[in-house]
Amino acid sequence: MKENTFQYLDSLGGMDSNVSRVLAQYIAEEVKDKSNKVIDTSSWHEELVDYIPLQQNGWDCGMFMLKYIDFHSRGLSLSFSQEHMGYFRKRTAKEILRLRAD
Repeated sequence: MKENTFQYLDSLGGMDSNVSRVLAQYIAEEVKDKSNKVIDTSSWHEELVDYIPLQQNGWDCGMFMLKYIDFHSRGLSLSFSQEHMGYFRKRTAKEILRLRAD
């Protein structure tokens, strides 16, 4: 939100042109509901991110989403793959149980 940018990352490699529009509406409604402020997302940029790690199964989409967010928030390149999901799943469970992210 700080950069007024929507990034589209689909761990299955798909592309849906409606996602940004729906996301913009959701963000505007959430901001209004939570802080009673009106924001205009019509001038926000849409950034298509190429060459992202892709999942190789039908059940790791949530973990991929968490890792995209985690790596982005730390300023890291998305340098992980399907092979790392078992480790990330265990680590995330441990962090949740300890209520602390490492």
